[in-house]
Amino acid sequence: MSYLCHTKLFNIKFKKIELMDFKYLRDFIRQAQTDNKKTKGLYPEELLDLKVKVSFGQTALAKIPWIAFLSPNRSVKEGYNPVFLFFKAQNKLILSFGIGDEKKPLRSWDENIHNSKTKISSYLEKPWKYGDSYVHKVYEPKIVNDDVFFYRDNEKISDDQLLEELLEVVNYYKKCFEYYQKRPSWFVGAFINGEDHLEKFLEKGYWMHGNETKFLEKVISMKAGDFIAIKAAYTQKKDLPFENSEKFASLMAIKAIGVIKENPGDGKKVFVSWTKVDPIRKWYLYTFQETVWEVKRGKWMNDELIDFTFNNKDQDIKRFLNDPYWKDIYNSEDTFLEDKEFKPYKLENIIDDGAFIEVDKLEKIIRRFQEKKNLILQGPPGTGKTWLAKRIGKALIGKDVNSPQIRSVQFHPNLSYEDFVRGWRPGSDEKLSLEEGIFMEMVNQSINNPDEKYVLVIEEINRGNPAQIFGELLTLIENSKRDKAEAIQLCYPDSEGINSPVFVPDNLYILGTMNLADRSLALVDMAFRRRFAFFNLEPTFNSAWKSYVIDQKQMDKSVAEKIQFSITNLNNEISNDPKLGKEFQIGHSFFTPPNSMENNDSQSWFKEVIESEIKPLLEEYWFDSPEDVDKSIKRILSDA
Repeated sequence: MSYLCHTKLFNIKFKKIELMDFKYLRDFIRQAQTDNKKTKGLYPEELLDLKVKVSFGQTALAKIPWIAFLSPNRSVKEGYNPVFLFFKAQNKLILSFGIGDEKKPLRSWDENIHNSKTKISSYLEKPWKYGDSYVHKVYEPKIVNDDVFFYRDNEKISDDQLLEELLEVVNYYKKCFEYYQKRPSWFVGAFINGEDHLEKFLEKGYWMHGNETKFLEKVISMKAGDFIAIKAAYTQKKDLPFENSEKFASLMAIKAIGVIKENPGDGKKVFVSWTKVDPIRKWYLYTFQETVWEVKRGKWMNDELIDFTFNNKDQDIKRFLNDPYWKDIYNSEDTFLEDKEFKPYKLENIIDDGAFIEVDKLEKIIRRFQEKKNLILQGPPGTGKTWLAKRIGKALIGKDVNSPQIRSVQFHPNLSYEDFVRGWRPGSDEKLSLEEGIFMEMVNQSINNPDEKYVLVIEEINRGNPAQIFGELLTLIENSKRDKAEAIQLCYPDSEGINSPVFVPDNLYILGTMNLADRSLALVDMAFRRRFAFFNLEPTFNSAWKSYVIDQKQMDKSVAEKIQFSITNLNNEISNDPKLGKEFQIGHSFFTPPNSMENNDSQSWFKEVIESEIKPLLEEYWFDSPEDVDKSIKRILSDA
């Protein structure tokens, strides 16, 4: 490693500085002989353009009181700084290149100091603390008639010499700090060819990327001493620490932080001293998707991000939300929430929400969904397939969540692989770019959050061509192939031009719905069918339905009983028709009002549903026999 601070320790040229009053240092030595820990108002707050911090201990009296010199907005816990350490037991005042003792700092003094200076642990035998700090000068203070003098090798040290020696450390510190402040921090990804290399990077002490053409110049420009962090950027709609009006927000998970130790200059790799971030810290709104992000101080957003990542500061989310860009998106004066928790969601909640299926059947559906990973709810129109699918997703996850953990898409004849998985899309600049479809977005989110479950609901899954829309991923969704070892390359590279193999993680579940009564739909091919479990939903005009519409929706009891009787008879007629069958029955959703009917006439509502929804459906079923339609409608309405 080179001398990063670009100065030699003993040849620093000083500006002419007036003789410093070292009264503070003499007061410090005198107070160290007492039990007094008070410092407020007794010591200068700033010296030599640096913040001054003095400590004689927090709860207990310190064995080694100290005076630290810090750059603005820095604390003694954040790494390295000039410090006077008074080892009272040995009567040694050590002016040192200090290194934080509570936790190992990410960044420290450069190799010049490490190679040329002696650690306190080598200078003193078994020091109580601060053994990793480096000795610059040592003084033996003596109190004579309440005055304090400083000696070294029995020679008295003048205040001029004290100042000169203090400036040697302070100026070196300022040079280092200034140099590091001008250097960028790097935020990098850990995925290569679809595989997460985080643990390998941490274990082996390096970082690299897998692109043969991109990022080479940026990686070559990385220098020893630069901060570096491993991040994963994605979008999220729920479980955010601020109100987002049901809009997506970008976030970045910080998984590891470190300092670059060496750059071999090949544009691909750097060696790093890593520290794993556990638990992962999440940074919101101001993010970047690409593998390498160079962030320089100077702009407030960059400063916030760097301090959040490397100095363990909290993100000032209010400040970001008040920025015109995000303020316009989320349209709120005060959108920050201190805590946001989701309520538990279980099978019993599905029943409470208005499902009329037996608990045993729901348990079986959930059990098969967990095992198979892919499940389709099929049935006649109006049996609540999509309604139930989203609630099964919540029950599987165990929380009352929505997007991004539960997302939905509807298949249709024009939907393609490029829409669903990955493909070329026109951008705002009128140029085509490779973009991820909803499926790959959920794959990436699931990989980035392996402890969470994700559910993709595909409505009308047989309305499109599932085998064509899934493409080569049809193989990977199989429950036995949910593993990195099964990863394959997709038809298109990712947005960075990398043909990384892709796998479908085992915490991503696919839940489709299928309408069996649509004559325009072809049968699903066997290769696709084999990868799914199937459950039939039937019209359910049982006692649970009757109690729900009467007690929860305030439907007139006589109308509810009329629906039970007449629609059950109609469904029997449809089932027995050789041209139709069970899959053409009329579902209960048609007759389950979405809102309370307390102020509405139940009989009038029933007639409107029959005329506007059921009659057109029967006309489609019996298109060649209109007289049968008229008979059925009259029979249903005869007693209404």
